[in-house]
Amino acid sequence: MMPQVTPGIQGMKQLEIALKTMAKHYAMHNEEIRKINGTAAAMFERAMKRSITSYHSTIYVTRKSGKNLKIKRGTYKRSIGSWLINEKGNAYWAGPRSGKKVGSTKDAWFAYIVESDQQFIEGQNDNKNVITNVIKSRSKNIDAWRVRQFKAYQQKVQQKMQRS
Repeated sequence: MMPQVTPGIQGMKQLEIALKTMAKHYAMHNEEIRKINGTAAAMFERAMKRSITSYHSTIYVTRKSGKNLKIKRGTYKRSIGSWLINEKGNAYWAGPRSGKKVGSTKDAWFAYIVESDQQFIEGQNDNKNVITNVIKSRSKNIDAWRVRQFKAYQQKVQQKMQRS
């Protein structure tokens, strides 16, 4: 409940004090927000992993120049994860990872090739558009996920209000 505010300059000061007090009650620590956002990203991660099927054998990539590569079965699925985008923020990203931060058994440098069906492997590419399709299918439920996320925020705020 908002306190009674008198009109005029005095009323503006009262309103400002009331808003600052409310802001203190509603403030959440970055770690709490990270936990809530991390849970939402993990939902996408699980959905992507469930949609990917591993190729039946190891794939050997021959390069004209440089090192030939051996891509073990299941590397694409292992590469899927969710991670914090920026150490100072609280936003997460979900999808295939590649580069120095992941090990060689999880490096999905080829994710775009698989996703866009540009590889030259015998048989059918079961993983074509997997990530795109998961995002599209989940976008229908995104409102429900936002409601869950909002409820989680709300629950944290209520807990803080009860403590003070």
